[in-house]
Order: sequence, then structure tokens, then C-alpha cells
Amino acid sequence: YDEYGGDTLYLEFNDDYAPKGYTWSFPEGDGFTRWGNGIPLSLDASPSEHLESYLEDHDKDQWADTAREHTNAIIPTARPLESAVNGSVALVGDTGHHCDPLHGGGILFGCRAGNAFGKAVARGGVQKYDKLWKDDFLDTIQHRFVLKDMIYAMDNKDFDALIGALSSFELTSLDPDTEIPRMMWHVFKQDRSLFTETAATATKSIVKEKLMI
Repeated sequence: YDEYGGDTLYLEFNDDYAPKGYTWSFPEGDGFTRWGNGIPLSLDASPSEHLESYLEDHDKDQWADTAREHTNAIIPTARPLESAVNGSVALVGDTGHHCDPLHGGGILFGCRAGNAFGKAVARGGVQKYDKLWKDDFLDTIQHRFVLKDMIYAMDNKDFDALIGALSSFELTSLDPDTEIPRMMWHVFKQDRSLFTETAATATKSIVKEKLMI
């Protein structure tokens, strides 16, 4: 933290503090920093207790006492729904599982789902909504779900190897739909031992429609 300064967003993948998830922090200005922990609900672990341990072990005892002053939120990172429409009811955003299974972000897909819903209503009915949102980003969410399963299978040693394999990767754009498949294919070529045979096959399926291999 001190090496890079207080204007940096930090993510740390470490099973000791955030099993199957990550610890994050970002500056809010005026000397304030927001900290958080993302842990799968299925583990029945306490994000606040893990965050408190993280802060204490990183010489931030002055903030560890306030780690329990938090807001908990459940973010759906499950498989996409087969249908987000039932009769005249349509699910948009978090309720429709329109979140990125990899990191839990939902703003982008929520906006895209809302756009699809608006188009469906304008074109004559809610029933058109399923096809519109699926055509837009279903493949992306499915791919990210596969990546989430792969990451859940990793331990700290695997993560260190993953970062090592990514050290020579260069971004060509800020489009995650393009860059994440490129990134995973790069990792696969650099260190195949990171993936099981199943994961390697899944990685190939992710990139085959995005890249010329």
C-alpha cells in the first residue's frame, strides 16, 4: 500500500483473508479509505472477521477496530437464469442474475439489461426481453462463470503463478469482452499447469470465438 500511494485501487487475492474471494480498498478523498472483503456465502465465513485480521496483519490496527462497522450485501454470482421473464414480470439487474460471476460487478450488465427491457417494451411486449438480453451478454456471463469456477479451484500458490504468467500480458483495449479472453489464452500458453484438463478446454472455448487461433 505505502509503495504505490493512496490514490490506487488495491485488490489482494489471498485465501488467508478472503477465501475464494478478494480483499479490496480504494481512496475516498480527505484522508479516507474504504476497505472491503468479498467471500462466497457458501463458505459460511465472516467477511468482517477476515477483514479485521487482514488489517491487523498489515499494520493497520487503527482501522481494524472499525472493520465491523460495515454494510453487508449479497451479490448473485450464480449461473445465468434460463429465463428472466414469467408472464408479465421481467427481472432486470441483480434479480435477474445480471452480475459478473467473476467479480460481482453488476452496474454494466444491469444497464444493458435495462436497455434490453426498454427495447422489448417498445417493440410490443415483455416476452421479447429474454432474447434481447441473451443476444447482448449471455455468452459473456457464461464465460465469466467458467472462469469463476477455475479461480475457486486455485490456492495462493496458483494465484502467484497466475500473476507471474500475466506479467508479460499487454492490454490492447479497455473492452473486457475482448481482453479477458485474450488474457486467459495468454495465461494458458504461458503456464498450462495452472489449469486442469477441463479448465483448459473451457479456456479454449472462451477464446475461440474472440480470437484468430
